[in-house]
Amino acid sequence: MASPGYSQRPDSLLQASRKAGLPDTTRVMILAKLANAYQEASMDTAVQFATKGLELARSINYEKGKGGCLQQLGLADLKRNVPERAVKYYGEALKSFEQAGYAYGQVSAILSMADIYYRQSKYDKALEYYRQGIELAHRNDDAKHAGLALLSIGGLYSDLSNYSEALKYYLQALPVFERQNDREGMAMAYTNIATVYSTLGDHKKALSYIGKGMEIERQNGNKEGMLFNVVNTGIVYGEMKDYNNALIYFEKALKLADTLEDANWQLVCMNNVAEAYYYLGKKAEAEARYKDVLKLTETVSDIFITISAHEGLGKILVETGRVSEGIIHLKQAYKLAMEKGIKESIFKAAKGLSEAYAKTNPALALDYYKVYAEYEDSVYNDKNDKRIHQLQYEYELGKKETQIALLEKDKALARSREERNVVLVGALLTGIASLVLIVLLLLRSRAAEKRSKELISQQKDEIEQQARRLEDLNTFKDKTFTVLSHDLRDPLSSFTTTMMLLDEGFITSEKFASLKPALNEQLNSLNALLDSLLKWSGSYMRGQAVAIPERTDLGLIVKQCMSLLQPVATQKDIVIEDKIRENTIACCDPAQIEIVIRNLMTNAIKFTGRNGRIMITAFSTEKGATLSVADTGVGMTAGQLDTLFQPTGERNTYGTHGERGLGVGLLLCKEFIDANKGSIAVNSMQGKGTTFTLQLPAA
Repeated sequence: MASPGYSQRPDSLLQASRKAGLPDTTRVMILAKLANAYQEASMDTAVQFATKGLELARSINYEKGKGGCLQQLGLADLKRNVPERAVKYYGEALKSFEQAGYAYGQVSAILSMADIYYRQSKYDKALEYYRQGIELAHRNDDAKHAGLALLSIGGLYSDLSNYSEALKYYLQALPVFERQNDREGMAMAYTNIATVYSTLGDHKKALSYIGKGMEIERQNGNKEGMLFNVVNTGIVYGEMKDYNNALIYFEKALKLADTLEDANWQLVCMNNVAEAYYYLGKKAEAEARYKDVLKLTETVSDIFITISAHEGLGKILVETGRVSEGIIHLKQAYKLAMEKGIKESIFKAAKGLSEAYAKTNPALALDYYKVYAEYEDSVYNDKNDKRIHQLQYEYELGKKETQIALLEKDKALARSREERNVVLVGALLTGIASLVLIVLLLLRSRAAEKRSKELISQQKDEIEQQARRLEDLNTFKDKTFTVLSHDLRDPLSSFTTTMMLLDEGFITSEKFASLKPALNEQLNSLNALLDSLLKWSGSYMRGQAVAIPERTDLGLIVKQCMSLLQPVATQKDIVIEDKIRENTIACCDPAQIEIVIRNLMTNAIKFTGRNGRIMITAFSTEKGATLSVADTGVGMTAGQLDTLFQPTGERNTYGTHGERGLGVGLLLCKEFIDANKGSIAVNSMQGKGTTFTLQLPAA
């Protein structure tokens, strides 16, 4: 609240400025600066200064001053949580700056409006204004605003879990700050880049960028910036499950927070220390730290830390036999998480309460288990979204690295041509001095030219091969992502349907309990599928060998595929028979062959009617391994068989229950089989069924 004398201060300052003989335009800018200075100390006073300045600016028609004062009124409303009126003020400020031709003010107003739309989750509008601001900033050499806007766009995409786009904008912001030697901006960019790499699981790069940011903060003497980076280092080590190093950095951060006397940072660091102790099995130390955290939350409000501390302490108390005490803390965590709608915290607290009540009250245990199961699917899908974004990130990274390699080849070719020209010119100039030398140099020049031509020809061939590889690689990746989304859709749809039936009451809790082992098995299979896809894409999309063959058990791959697809087959009452002989071993890339087998099984289910059968057989000989997928489905016509593995023609088909197919799966299967030096054949009769047979090299 403003003190009684504040209401007179703008007039007093104006009178003093008049006595000093300052022009009215200068007095307007003084009032705008005073308004900005009082934004934190006294909002009412800031508004008084800005209003007085605006009145004076309007009376003398001073557009730049009007814009500055309008910005301060917008900032005050933003801090008062009146965003609609704040946007209005910033819009008026933008018009005044445009009339004054003041580009810096225009950029500032545009980006302030973008920030407000961002806070309101109006992401499309925010992006529109951020991009306007960046374009105007670049036109006027305003690197600071351009860099900050790029960081904001990166933050927006990160909030939307689109980590590949977030990383792209953070990496664009970094050189903007580097060219200006803006060390504060560089530190912010490093930290944001590290956060994305950590989220995507690239912990080595995350630690590298955190280290760069920390060094800048150390040189700048910014202890709070150093503290932020030390905490982030501990978090990355925690994600790596290296809890000893995580504890070292969290305790170091806590000491820094103590020297800064910053209670908010102390709270964060203490909670992280407690969690590290828990994962190290030091429950007594963790319990003491969690109690310290909860004591501090009585004076420092942080809902996320409060929930985490109650959940962590409750879990420790239950695990050490103090169940009733633990339930009190777990229920408090659950209550706060439900009030704020924090899904992952609800999920964790409900799980803890279900396990705690299992020891004392089975009925309540079941109630909390239902909540846990309900939120498990949502949290699990959020994690899968991150994994899919990681695939996209790997895809984009692989494409860019291949393009860079191609550009380097072009540069090498250009350098080679320049070197040849230098040799020829040198030969000509030197030859003027002596006829004998001319002959010698011409001979040498011809030899050098011959070698140069050979080198150029070789490099040209390499570039052409590289270009073909790039084109093939990009086409192949696009088809791969299409098939991967197809492979993931059916299992996730089956699991979601089961959860929906439970929510609607069509499945009782007892029936769901009996289904739980099967659902867990399906989830584990889905996780295994995602892990194998990530592992495969990590090597393939960086331009490594298309196939990495190794000794592979085909029976094991088929069992994994059956576990994943059995629920889909069950919906159509289709029986899948496993007739694979033991120790059927082939030499092939297991990730690629798993995609092939899963695709063939998916197609068999799709094109087989209710009560049909699918039989999978496999055996190995000295020459190689043979695997067949046979179904009793609708079969194919001779025309369909002729174009089955062709890249052209109409490829959309529909299964017996109307399931839509994109038709590119078999093309990808053929490419995978060819890459593994195998063969694929098909026999089919319309109305009788289809058999696909794979031949793979011997181990």
